[in-house]
Amino acid sequence: MKKTLALIFSITMIVTFTNCKGKAKTVEGTTTQTEGNTLGKAKYLATCASCHGEMGLADSATGKAMKARNFAKDAFKAGKDLKSVIKTVGNGLPGTAMIGYKAQLNEKEIKAVSEYVIELSNKR
Repeated sequence: MKKTLALIFSITMIVTFTNCKGKAKTVEGTTTQTEGNTLGKAKYLATCASCHGEMGLADSATGKAMKARNFAKDAFKAGKDLKSVIKTVGNGLPGTAMIGYKAQLNEKEIKAVSEYVIELSNKR
């Protein structure tokens, strides 16, 4: 009987985790993959990490020199909600070293990067 219950529990857990899409609530209703936003991470590493660092800590040489935003501790100048971060990634921030990436990234990629940046900021 104990083996049967253990087997049923194990199967239930496997089915539960297999069917789980890994969605987690983040900031203001946005959702991202807890397993990792692979597109967002890939594009972030290719376009953002040189200034903001691989983990968003602004710990790269360039980031330190430019005083880039540390996503783990610094406030977001234009807002931390998804819409504001998308606007910042796409258009940049006038008067700062943050350039816009509309010419390099499409809308889907900008959204993915923005969600990934919010993920990084939530890992405080």
